[in-house]
Amino acid sequence: MNKIQGLVLLMFILLVSLLFLLISLFLNSSQKQKPPKTNYISPTNFVFKDNEQIKLTGMLWTSGLMDEEKNRLGIDSDYQLERSMLNNNWGEKIDGMYLLGDFDLRKYLGKCVDVMGKIEDGWQDLENNKYEINNQYTYGRSAMIVSKIDITQYNNCYVGNDIVPTLPEDPDYEQVRQTFRGTIGFSKRPAPDIDYDLELLLEKPYLDQENATGQSIWTNRIDIAAASEELLLNMLGNIGKKVEVEGYWQWGYAESRFFRVDKMVIE
Repeated sequence: MNKIQGLVLLMFILLVSLLFLLISLFLNSSQKQKPPKTNYISPTNFVFKDNEQIKLTGMLWTSGLMDEEKNRLGIDSDYQLERSMLNNNWGEKIDGMYLLGDFDLRKYLGKCVDVMGKIEDGWQDLENNKYEINNQYTYGRSAMIVSKIDITQYNNCYVGNDIVPTLPEDPDYEQVRQTFRGTIGFSKRPAPDIDYDLELLLEKPYLDQENATGQSIWTNRIDIAAASEELLLNMLGNIGKKVEVEGYWQWGYAESRFFRVDKMVIE
């Protein structure tokens, strides 16, 4: 009788253990299948899909597209969202998004923003299409119809690293330190991938003797770039203000020059 009772007890223990195991597996499975709390996709390393709502973070700049490029691409975009090194949720191998829609984006220029929307039809999987639309190069950018945009903190776009300047290759080239005074403003990019985003409207005209035309030209503005992200954020926080900047000239796109600023004083 004792043996039978012991056998029954053992079977009962085994059944209870099995029941607990089944309950545990069911709970784990339910948690894994729990739907996301948000109704948008933050893509990572996959191709954007048709009519899929996505959310991306980046800096908002001018698009740099010429009118004939807009016509060939079939979009009317004056602004772009530029991919940040901090954000790996962009999915496809692209550097930015041309922004489309009815939003007035001027007030977001030079801001770190969160943008929600969907990819323009035909602009998915650009890598396999050699980044071309209608045989026009997209400069490694896609196009997005904006449904919502919000300003977020700059630390979601920048990491605080110094920007390493490009030094002249000619060892005989003497870098002359210069000082300019004027008002900081936004400039329009000459092309989507050329980040001439800031300019200095000069207090006094400057004789540019090494411009791309090969002739000396008086100018009332110069393209400027910050030597560090900290200085860049300081510039963005003082748009429209008079400043004094110090730095060096550097060669840029197509024999153009820009002034690399490493010191700025607000007047």
